[in-house]
Amino acid sequence: MDLVTIAKEKKEIITKEQAQEVVDLRNKLKALKTEIEASYKPIIEQAYKAHREAIAKMNEHLKPVEEAIRCLDKSLADFQKRQEEEARRKALEEYEKKKREEEERKLSLAETLAKVGLQEEADRMLETDTHVVVEVEKPKVEGISFLEIWKFEITDESLLPREYLMPDEKKIGQVVRATKGTLSIPGVKIYKEKIARG
Repeated sequence: MDLVTIAKEKKEIITKEQAQEVVDLRNKLKALKTEIEASYKPIIEQAYKAHREAIAKMNEHLKPVEEAIRCLDKSLADFQKRQEEEARRKALEEYEKKKREEEERKLSLAETLAKVGLQEEADRMLETDTHVVVEVEKPKVEGISFLEIWKFEITDESLLPREYLMPDEKKIGQVVRATKGTLSIPGVKIYKEKIARG
């Protein structure tokens, strides 16, 4: 039976002799682990070195291409923004024109109603809101689409609501280990675990 299988079958240690057997088995497994790591380490290091070299070479060629793409993307985004602003401006002009025309039409109709003695209807017509619908043309550049990415910048950390704050687990761990649990930290349960070493 191999060492791993034997180790997995060890359930409960009752006697000192059993504990010593487990320690011996553990030491054999640790030696086996070291041997396995040592046999694969040169292969892994060689593969890792080749990987790093390949990545470095690839990045030499990719970097200028990616910079060029970013430059073009910015130009396209700027163009798209200008096109959208122009489309909004035109839509606003169209809206104002249609609204004016509709108000003139209502006024003319109200005057006609008043002339024929229907003053109440004329007044009601003038009191109603003028509704005008204008479609905003969405400019499109063939072959590319734009994704809106919402970003943020923290301007004053002291104003952040609590739900956006993150505990510094590294610092908490350092304090707990340094004080060996003698310092209480509100909201933190401090406990210890025993781990076999050797």
